[in-house]
Amino acid sequence: MIKTIMEKAAKKSEICTTNAIDTASCGTSSFFRKAVAVLICASLLFGVTAQSDDDWLFTSSDDDLFTVSSSDDDWLFMSSSDDDLFLSGSDDDMFGSDDDMFGEEITADSSSSSSLSIFSGLDLINTEKVRFGGSASFGLSSGVSLTNVFSSDAKKWQYWKEALYNTSLSPRIGAELYFDAHPDEILRLYGKVGVDYPFAATIGSATTGSANVPNFYVKELFTDFSLGDNVYFRFGKHTVKWGVGYFFSPADVINLGAIDPENPTADREGPVSLRTQITIPGTQNCIYIYGVLGDKNVVRDAALAAKYEFLVGNYEIGIGAWCKWRRAPRLIATATGSIKDISLFAEGVFAWGLEEEWAEKRSFSGKKPVFQATLGGSYTWNEPKISLSLQYFYNGFGVKNIKESTLQELLTKQLNYSYCGQHYIATSLSKSGLFDNNDIGLSLFGIMSLTDFSGMASLNCSIKLFRNCSMSFGPSFTFGPEKSEYIYLSAMSDQNTLMAIMRSNGDKWRGNMGFNVSFSLGGGKF
Repeated sequence: MIKTIMEKAAKKSEICTTNAIDTASCGTSSFFRKAVAVLICASLLFGVTAQSDDDWLFTSSDDDLFTVSSSDDDWLFMSSSDDDLFLSGSDDDMFGSDDDMFGEEITADSSSSSSLSIFSGLDLINTEKVRFGGSASFGLSSGVSLTNVFSSDAKKWQYWKEALYNTSLSPRIGAELYFDAHPDEILRLYGKVGVDYPFAATIGSATTGSANVPNFYVKELFTDFSLGDNVYFRFGKHTVKWGVGYFFSPADVINLGAIDPENPTADREGPVSLRTQITIPGTQNCIYIYGVLGDKNVVRDAALAAKYEFLVGNYEIGIGAWCKWRRAPRLIATATGSIKDISLFAEGVFAWGLEEEWAEKRSFSGKKPVFQATLGGSYTWNEPKISLSLQYFYNGFGVKNIKESTLQELLTKQLNYSYCGQHYIATSLSKSGLFDNNDIGLSLFGIMSLTDFSGMASLNCSIKLFRNCSMSFGPSFTFGPEKSEYIYLSAMSDQNTLMAIMRSNGDKWRGNMGFNVSFSLGGGKF
C-alpha cells in the first residue's frame, strides 16, 4: 500500500514539475517553482506518514468504526455466538477445519510475498485492529400471580382482590459492552462486561454491617492464541459449548449453570479455563482439552475434561470424559445430525456414583454406575413459518418417587443435578407472521416431569407496536399433585404455601396461574 501511495505521489510530482516548467517559461517567478517543490515534498511525506502504525486505525470514518454486522459480538467472523470464533458449527470449534483456518480458503496472488499475513484475505482485519460495541435494553414488566386456582378460595372476591393488589411492576434496564482486539495475526483479546438494574445491592446485616455492591458482572474475558497450524488455545473466562442438547444437556458439566428450558438460547456463565484445540491434519476431527481452574486449591477445586469429535457420514460424534476431586467422574457421548430436514441431537452420560456419595467418601468402592441420556429434534416449516422442538431427558440421578422424598432430599437433587425426578419432556412451538403480519408472533412452551406428572406451560404473544417499541403478553400455568417437583418449586418463595404443602397428604392437585405483560422500549445493539 505504501508503494502504491509513493507511486501516485511520484506521478503527481511529474505533473507538478511539468506545470512548473511551463509556468516558468511563461515568465513565472522562481517563487512559484519553490512553492511547487514544497508541495511535492509534502505529498511524499504525507504518503508515508499516513501509513504509520499509530494512525492507520483511524483512516476509516467514525461511522465505519462502529458498523455492526449480523452479530454485535462476533462482527469479525459473523458467528452465532461469542465462542464461535471462526465460523464453526460448534462453540468448541474455534476453527472451521484444520486446513481451512477461517472456513473459507484464502489464496494469495502469485506476486505476493511468501510471508503474506493469514488475515490478508479479510478486509476488516486490514482496516480495524480493535472493535467496540454492545447492547442496551430498556423496558417494563408486570405480572399477576394466582396461587392454587383449584381451591375453594379461588371462588371468592377476596382471592382475586389480593392477587390484583400484589401485581408487580418493575423496570428492565441493562447494558453490555464488549471489545474485540487483534494485536497481531494470531492473537485475539475479547471481553464483555455488563450491568443490570438495580445497579447496586445492599449486603450484610445490622450486626455485621452493610455495604452497597454494584450489580456489575464480567461475562467473558479471554485470549486466543495458537502454536503452529494445528494447536489453538483459549484462556480466560468464557462460555463453553460442551453438550448438544437444547432444553436439557446432562453432558455439559463445565458451565456454571444449567440450561434454562424457558430460555434455552440465553448465554450461560462459563468458568475460568484453558481450552486446547488440536486439529488432526488431513481430517475434520478435533481434540478438545479443558483445564477448569478452581477458586482456591488447584487439586480440590480444579477439573479436567477432554473430548474427541469426529464425523461418521452426516453425523458429528463426540466422546469425552470429565473428572473433579470429590465429584462423580463422567464419561460422555454426543451426536448431532439430521434425517432429511429434521435436526436430531442426543447425549449419553455414564457416571460412577452419586454426587452425594462422593461428597461423603472419595472412593470408587460401594458406588454404582448411574446413567443419563437425552434425545431430541427440531423441524421448521418455511410455510407457514412454524418451528417445533421436542426433547426427552432421562436423569438417573433423580428419585423415583417425589411424594415419598423429603424436601431436603429434593433440594439436594435440585442443587446437584438441576432436576429432582428421572423422566422429563419439553417442547416449544412458535409461529411467526401471525395473521400474515410479520409484526405478530406466537409461541408455546411446555415442560413436564413424567415422574410425578407435574410441569408448567406458557403461551406468549409478541407484537411490534411501532419502531423500537414492542410488547409481549400471555398466561403461564404450573400444575401437579401437591407434593410434586414443580409445585414445590413454585412455592419456594412463599413460606406459608410451602408449609401447607408439606402438611398435606400430597394427593390433591394444585395449580398456580400467572399473567405477564412486558414492554420493550427502545434499546438495541451498536
